[in-house]
Amino acid sequence: MARQLEALRGVGDRISTLVEGVMDYARLGKDVAAEREGLDLFVLAREVAAGFGDAVAFESEMSSIPISGLPLRLQQAIRNVVQNAIEATEEARAGGRTPGRCG
Repeated sequence: MARQLEALRGVGDRISTLVEGVMDYARLGKDVAAEREGLDLFVLAREVAAGFGDAVAFESEMSSIPISGLPLRLQQAIRNVVQNAIEATEEARAGGRTPGRCG
């Protein structure tokens, strides 16, 4: 039961983030000059992985991956990749963890 509640919390968080993303996208459509920011892809990936709780194990040989981009768009892209990996992994469907490596 606790695992199911945690999964529901994760789904709720992802839905909330998706709605915020849609709202941001609508605002970006009005503001064509969206600014790229200096980001750390490692930090973004770790934060996204944490949002999936115990379903994702995040490991990396790197501690920083500096890039330039739109944080929300990159988080959404990472989230989609992780979600697809979870859905495609037999271990995850059996209640295990989906290993993830960065670097």
